[in-house]
Amino acid sequence: MTTSWTQSASEIVRSALEHMQVIDAVQTVSPEDQSICLRALDGLLKELPTFGYLWPEYKIDQSVSWSGGTPSYVTLPTDFLAFPFVRRSDGVQLVEFDTTEWLALTTTERAATAAMPTNFYLSGSTLLLYPIPTADPVIKLSYQSKNDDAGGSSVPDFPQFWMNSLPFGVAYECCLKFGVPIDIRAEIKARWGEKLDKMLKYSTPLNSISFEVRD
Repeated sequence: MTTSWTQSASEIVRSALEHMQVIDAVQTVSPEDQSICLRALDGLLKELPTFGYLWPEYKIDQSVSWSGGTPSYVTLPTDFLAFPFVRRSDGVQLVEFDTTEWLALTTTERAATAAMPTNFYLSGSTLLLYPIPTADPVIKLSYQSKNDDAGGSSVPDFPQFWMNSLPFGVAYECCLKFGVPIDIRAEIKARWGEKLDKMLKYSTPLNSISFEVRD
């Protein structure tokens, strides 16, 4: 019995077009339609983390390069996408500043030093550390990484058990471009919504699970 079933990007595109009833089972996918749906598939895969869906591309406790001085920062990996979880060498989690909190700090406050940082601010391709540590804090970074773009014959970088959901997501993204009738759009929306809801429920948790023992 085979367990290696999957779908290539082209097969996902074909299924999406069939869901929208743009083509039937024997028609050929045009290059133009293929291009539109591949763009939608790439966009969908990169957008899913913003919904809260994280798959094994969420990397855990990666080493990052520290730069001393003012400001002090660590450089983000080139495949960093979002959701940084930052720990220092003693296991303490750093708290993220939002933009308002960071801008509220004076220049003098930002230059403050300490043995270890307690906070960080995401700035471009770096994480600015606060206060400035006097020695390398040996930061470990967990984060959602970028997935590769989908190619026609390649298999998207996505869990096999959710692969059959992607054609409905692509179809939902492309409905308006293809002028799909409203009743079919509603059916696609409902099915994609159900599948997305299940994905979110089984997604990789960002927060640690803790237990409290009571007498």
